[in-house]
Amino acid sequence: MILKRTKKAFTLLEVMIALALLALAGGAIGWKMHKAVAKKQFQSQVERLKERFEITQKLAIAMQADWRGFLRKNGDGWVFETVCEEDAARKFSPLRLESVNIHFEGRQVDVLEIDFFASGKVFPLGCLCLFKGDEKTKWQVSDFFEKNQGKNLGPIHPNEKN
Repeated sequence: MILKRTKKAFTLLEVMIALALLALAGGAIGWKMHKAVAKKQFQSQVERLKERFEITQKLAIAMQADWRGFLRKNGDGWVFETVCEEDAARKFSPLRLESVNIHFEGRQVDVLEIDFFASGKVFPLGCLCLFKGDEKTKWQVSDFFEKNQGKNLGPIHPNEKN
């Protein structure tokens, strides 16, 4: 006597459990990806701001003209604008930063003015911190520009602040 084996289909309960496990795994992966993307966006914004600072300093030296940068709170984000002190028509397009918190010398600021002198020096000196969630970047302004400054990058401007 030969027994025939019948093919058994999946039950609704087994399918629902499999879907729930897939959804749980997808949610965990999505959460990790969201955190990784947010971290990368923050790092990208910090790098763009750093590059803009460096470019402004190098322009001030090359043009032998003082530049001023304004880092202003704009709604949830920030805007960094630079303008040449001697020729107000010379300026960069604004750099926009998404929701970041900025502290200077341990205090939260809404506006920060940064002077880039023709000599290569930068004022004010202090600690600039950028925060977003768990991410944090801390710059000591004197150390940040020191690698670009050297000892004598250009002549001392008569209006330079010490």
